[in-house]
Amino acid sequence: MNERDPTKDERKPANAFEAHAQTVIQVVITAILLWVGNAVLNVRDSTIRLEASSAQSRDDVKDIKAELAALRTQILGATAAGLSAQVQIKELEGRVGKIEGAPRK
Repeated sequence: MNERDPTKDERKPANAFEAHAQTVIQVVITAILLWVGNAVLNVRDSTIRLEASSAQSRDDVKDIKAELAALRTQILGATAAGLSAQVQIKELEGRVGKIEGAPRK
């Protein structure tokens, strides 16, 4: 009754050294997998922080563009007002020149 079934795959290490070597290899492989997993998590966290920073930078750029557009509009308005004022000054200078240059009666 204690016959062994030849279909069963019962592998036993040849000696104690082989068993210890297999245990050491398993520990090393587990440590490497843990290290790689930790590195992947660190990269994921860094990527998330970078994406958040990038989104904030895009928002800042949009705000700066809006401010520049407003400043450009103000500059164009001030330039037009300055040109209009220069035209009015020339006209007034011409009128004053006519009045001063007119003969007195």
